[in-house]
Amino acid sequence: MSKSKISKEELENIQSQVNKMNEIQFKIGEFEVAKSRQMAEYAKEQEALAVIQKELSEKYGSINIDLATGEYTEQEIEDAEEDLEE
Repeated sequence: MSKSKISKEELENIQSQVNKMNEIQFKIGEFEVAKSRQMAEYAKEQEALAVIQKELSEKYGSINIDLATGEYTEQEIEDAEEDLEE
């Protein structure tokens, strides 16, 4: 069986396209790794926030805090129960 070849130009064209696709796949992989790291960092910060919220709840009870001023209002029992259900 004789081996036939595509033209040099066709070969270069297809090689170029495959290389572009490989580069894109590599970049996607890098993005996914970065995304995974950011998701882990976000989860860590959520846990830290939960600890702070628990400490404040133990000290002040069920409250709503204005994050701009630090002022707080007591949360009504009904509101607190709805928050727990969510």
